[in-house]
Amino acid sequence: RGRILLDDIRLEKRDTSHPQPIWIDDFEGEDWQQNLAGGKSFEFVGGAASIRCGLDSKRAMADRGQSLMISYGGSIGLDLVKDGFSYCGWAAKIGGVDLSSHQALEMRVRGNQGGEKPNVYLTDGVIKRGLDIEKYGAVATSWSVVQIPLKDFAGKGIDLTHVDGVKFIFEWDAMSGTIWVDDIQIK
Repeated sequence: RGRILLDDIRLEKRDTSHPQPIWIDDFEGEDWQQNLAGGKSFEFVGGAASIRCGLDSKRAMADRGQSLMISYGGSIGLDLVKDGFSYCGWAAKIGGVDLSSHQALEMRVRGNQGGEKPNVYLTDGVIKRGLDIEKYGAVATSWSVVQIPLKDFAGKGIDLTHVDGVKFIFEWDAMSGTIWVDDIQIK
Protein backbone atom coordinates (compact mmCIF):
# COMPACT_ATOMS: atom_id res chain seq x y z
CA ARG A 1 0.00 0.00 0.00
CA GLY A 2 1.34 3.38 -0.90
CA ARG A 3 1.18 6.26 -3.30
CA ILE A 4 3.38 7.39 -6.16
CA LEU A 5 3.23 10.60 -8.15
CA LEU A 6 4.07 10.70 -11.86
CA ASP A 7 4.72 13.76 -13.99
CA ASP A 8 5.80 14.55 -17.55
CA ILE A 9 5.25 11.08 -18.98
CA ARG A 10 5.63 10.89 -22.75
CA LEU A 11 6.21 8.37 -25.50
CA GLU A 12 8.83 9.09 -28.10
CA LYS A 13 9.67 7.28 -31.28
CA ARG A 14 13.26 6.06 -31.28
CA ASP A 15 15.39 6.13 -34.40
CA THR A 16 16.56 2.51 -34.47
CA SER A 17 18.57 3.08 -37.66
CA HIS A 18 21.09 5.17 -35.65
CA PRO A 19 20.89 4.02 -32.02
CA GLN A 20 22.73 5.92 -29.32
CA PRO A 21 25.88 4.22 -27.98
CA ILE A 22 25.47 2.31 -24.74
CA TRP A 23 28.39 2.97 -22.43
CA ILE A 24 29.57 0.05 -20.35
CA ASP A 25 32.40 2.00 -18.72
CA ASP A 26 34.92 4.78 -19.28
CA PHE A 27 36.60 4.22 -15.87
CA GLU A 28 36.56 7.89 -14.95
CA GLY A 29 34.75 7.33 -11.64
CA GLU A 30 36.20 6.47 -8.26
CA ASP A 31 35.06 2.82 -8.25
CA TRP A 32 35.79 0.42 -11.12
CA GLN A 33 33.31 -2.03 -9.58
CA GLN A 34 30.29 0.16 -10.48
CA ASN A 35 29.92 0.57 -14.24
CA LEU A 36 28.13 3.15 -16.37
CA ALA A 37 25.51 0.62 -17.48
CA GLY A 38 24.27 0.53 -13.87
CA GLY A 39 25.71 -2.87 -13.06
CA LYS A 40 28.58 -4.27 -11.05
CA SER A 41 32.01 -5.09 -12.43
CA PHE A 42 34.17 -7.74 -10.82
CA GLU A 43 37.16 -10.03 -11.23
CA PHE A 44 36.93 -13.82 -11.05
CA VAL A 45 39.25 -16.85 -11.01
CA GLY A 46 39.08 -20.57 -11.50
CA GLY A 47 41.78 -22.98 -10.44
CA ALA A 48 45.35 -21.77 -9.92
CA ALA A 49 45.05 -18.46 -11.80
CA SER A 50 45.15 -14.97 -10.30
CA ILE A 51 43.94 -11.52 -11.33
CA ARG A 52 43.98 -7.98 -9.98
CA CYS A 53 42.05 -5.02 -11.39
CA GLY A 54 42.29 -1.35 -10.56
CA LEU A 55 42.09 2.16 -11.93
CA ASP A 56 45.30 3.55 -13.43
CA SER A 57 45.88 7.21 -14.29
CA LYS A 58 49.59 6.93 -15.16
CA ARG A 59 49.10 4.86 -18.31
CA ALA A 60 45.72 6.19 -19.45
CA MET A 61 45.27 7.77 -22.87
CA ALA A 62 46.49 11.37 -23.08
CA ASP A 63 42.97 12.82 -23.22
CA ARG A 64 41.57 10.53 -20.51
CA GLY A 65 41.98 10.54 -16.75
CA GLN A 66 41.95 6.81 -16.00
CA SER A 67 41.72 3.36 -17.51
CA LEU A 68 41.19 -0.10 -16.06
CA MET A 69 44.40 -2.03 -15.48
CA ILE A 70 44.01 -5.82 -15.49
CA SER A 71 47.00 -7.89 -14.32
CA TYR A 72 46.65 -11.65 -14.65
CA GLY A 73 48.78 -14.73 -14.17
CA GLY A 74 49.27 -17.86 -12.17
CA SER A 75 48.88 -21.17 -13.94
CA ILE A 76 46.42 -20.02 -16.61
CA GLY A 77 45.61 -22.75 -19.09
CA LEU A 78 47.06 -25.58 -17.04
CA ASP A 79 44.90 -28.41 -15.75
CA LEU A 80 45.82 -28.14 -12.07
CA VAL A 81 42.33 -28.50 -10.61
CA LYS A 82 39.94 -31.40 -10.35
CA ASP A 83 37.26 -30.06 -12.68
CA GLY A 84 39.26 -28.37 -15.44
CA PHE A 85 41.85 -25.82 -16.38
CA SER A 86 42.81 -22.55 -14.68
CA TYR A 87 41.46 -19.22 -15.94
CA CYS A 88 40.65 -15.70 -14.72
CA GLY A 89 38.84 -12.64 -15.96
CA TRP A 90 37.03 -9.36 -15.55
CA ALA A 91 33.26 -9.02 -16.02
CA ALA A 92 30.71 -6.21 -16.23
CA LYS A 93 27.01 -6.87 -15.63
CA ILE A 94 24.86 -4.68 -17.89
CA GLY A 95 21.35 -5.83 -17.01
CA GLY A 96 19.65 -7.52 -19.96
CA VAL A 97 20.05 -4.71 -22.51
CA ASP A 98 18.54 -4.99 -26.01
CA LEU A 99 21.46 -4.62 -28.43
CA SER A 100 19.63 -5.91 -31.51
CA SER A 101 19.75 -2.49 -33.24
CA HIS A 102 23.45 -1.94 -32.45
CA GLN A 103 26.43 -2.99 -34.55
CA ALA A 104 29.56 -3.55 -32.47
CA LEU A 105 31.23 -3.85 -29.09
CA GLU A 106 34.01 -1.25 -29.09
CA MET A 107 36.87 -0.70 -26.66
CA ARG A 108 40.28 0.89 -26.42
CA VAL A 109 43.00 -1.49 -25.31
CA ARG A 110 46.75 -1.69 -24.87
CA GLY A 111 49.14 -4.27 -23.45
CA ASN A 112 52.30 -4.06 -21.42
CA GLN A 113 54.22 -6.35 -23.80
CA GLY A 114 51.91 -6.42 -26.83
CA GLY A 115 50.35 -9.61 -28.13
CA GLU A 116 48.22 -10.20 -25.02
CA LYS A 117 45.14 -12.22 -25.93
CA PRO A 118 42.08 -12.13 -23.75
CA ASN A 119 38.93 -13.70 -25.12
CA VAL A 120 35.99 -11.29 -25.14
CA TYR A 121 32.63 -12.75 -24.15
CA LEU A 122 29.01 -11.64 -24.18
CA THR A 123 26.39 -13.41 -22.12
CA ASP A 124 22.63 -13.23 -22.49
CA GLY A 125 21.91 -14.68 -19.05
CA VAL A 126 21.71 -18.24 -20.39
CA ILE A 127 24.47 -18.56 -22.99
CA LYS A 128 28.04 -17.23 -22.72
CA ARG A 129 30.13 -17.12 -25.91
CA GLY A 130 33.60 -15.74 -26.50
CA LEU A 131 35.61 -14.46 -29.42
CA ASP A 132 39.36 -14.18 -29.84
CA ILE A 133 40.29 -10.48 -29.66
CA GLU A 134 43.19 -11.11 -32.08
CA LYS A 135 40.72 -11.63 -34.94
CA TYR A 136 39.49 -8.05 -34.54
CA GLY A 137 42.66 -6.14 -33.67
CA ALA A 138 46.04 -6.71 -32.12
CA VAL A 139 46.72 -5.74 -28.54
CA ALA A 140 49.83 -3.56 -28.89
CA THR A 141 51.91 -1.46 -26.49
CA SER A 142 50.10 1.67 -27.70
CA TRP A 143 46.38 2.33 -27.44
CA SER A 144 44.22 0.95 -30.24
CA VAL A 145 40.50 0.66 -30.88
CA VAL A 146 39.05 -2.83 -31.22
CA GLN A 147 35.56 -3.31 -32.66
CA ILE A 148 33.86 -6.69 -32.52
CA PRO A 149 30.68 -6.99 -34.63
CA LEU A 150 27.69 -8.05 -32.52
CA LYS A 151 26.57 -10.34 -35.36
CA ASP A 152 29.60 -12.51 -34.61
CA PHE A 153 28.28 -13.08 -31.08
CA ALA A 154 24.76 -13.67 -32.44
CA GLY A 155 26.22 -16.23 -34.83
CA LYS A 156 27.46 -18.17 -31.79
CA GLY A 157 23.98 -18.18 -30.22
CA ILE A 158 23.89 -15.00 -28.11
CA ASP A 159 20.40 -13.45 -27.89
CA LEU A 160 21.14 -9.79 -28.67
CA THR A 161 17.73 -8.71 -27.34
CA HIS A 162 18.82 -9.53 -23.78
CA VAL A 163 22.58 -9.08 -23.22
CA ASP A 164 23.44 -9.43 -19.56
CA GLY A 165 27.22 -8.98 -19.46
CA VAL A 166 30.63 -8.49 -21.03
CA LYS A 167 33.71 -10.47 -19.97
CA PHE A 168 37.44 -10.50 -20.70
CA ILE A 169 38.76 -14.00 -19.92
CA PHE A 170 42.38 -15.16 -19.89
CA GLU A 171 42.27 -18.88 -20.64
CA TRP A 172 43.43 -21.89 -22.70
CA ASP A 173 47.13 -20.95 -23.02
CA ALA A 174 49.76 -20.41 -20.33
CA MET A 175 50.03 -16.64 -19.92
CA SER A 176 50.59 -13.75 -17.57
CA GLY A 177 50.69 -10.03 -18.14
CA THR A 178 48.90 -6.72 -17.90
CA ILE A 179 46.45 -4.97 -20.19
CA TRP A 180 44.66 -1.64 -19.96
CA VAL A 181 41.10 -1.20 -21.18
CA ASP A 182 39.08 1.98 -21.63
CA ASP A 183 35.94 3.38 -23.24
CA ILE A 184 33.98 0.13 -23.52
CA GLN A 185 30.74 0.78 -25.37
CA ILE A 186 28.15 -0.73 -27.67
CA LYS A 187 27.82 1.20 -30.94
